[in-house]
Amino acid sequence: MRRQRRLSVLATFGAIAASALAACGDDEPERDPEADQALVDSAVLTVDDLPDGWAEVPVEDDEDAEGIQQCIESELGITSEAFDAARTARSDRMQFELDQQAVRARVNAFEDGDIPGRVIDAIDEEGLIACATESFGPELEAPFELAGIEAIDPVVGDETTAYQLRVLIRGSGVSIESRVNAIQVDRFVVTLDVTGLEGSIDDQLVVDGLETMIGRVEDGDN
Repeated sequence: MRRQRRLSVLATFGAIAASALAACGDDEPERDPEADQALVDSAVLTVDDLPDGWAEVPVEDDEDAEGIQQCIESELGITSEAFDAARTARSDRMQFELDQQAVRARVNAFEDGDIPGRVIDAIDEEGLIACATESFGPELEAPFELAGIEAIDPVVGDETTAYQLRVLIRGSGVSIESRVNAIQVDRFVVTLDVTGLEGSIDDQLVVDGLETMIGRVEDGDN
């Protein structure tokens, strides 16, 4: 499952970009970090939300990928300090596995939820994806190589509130695919990535996972 853990570094895109851009918004009322932490902890996906057979497994690389952070700074001019300051809470990153598939999920809260379209626009920029490709590719061990990263239509929401990246790795006759999803819900960001053999990912699994977390965020933030 090591290849799956390496693929999952791209799932930090949504949280990093959203927090970076949130730092540029107008002044907002002071947030309650403890309340935000309780909300994101209760909203994140659990093994009980998945079909029978899935198992929760430890996450070995819970920190955001340094290379992706550097891409955000170089391409958007947003420092890691800026988005760290904007984030009020984040859940643990949860990981689940079944056979040759893996699911990872996290919910983040930020001070400001202005202009979600700016986040999506930033993620979709060719320069940012190119930087991520250059950063992520060398992390793979031979004979595996990064075949590409592309933005595709989101399965939940639309291009103004969500994005989906498709990451493809090939080697030794095997093709591994990862779908990296993020949706901004007001000032919260829900992220989910699913990894498996190319062509094996069930869109409904992605939809159900995202909608479950989105519903909990919306219910808890009212």
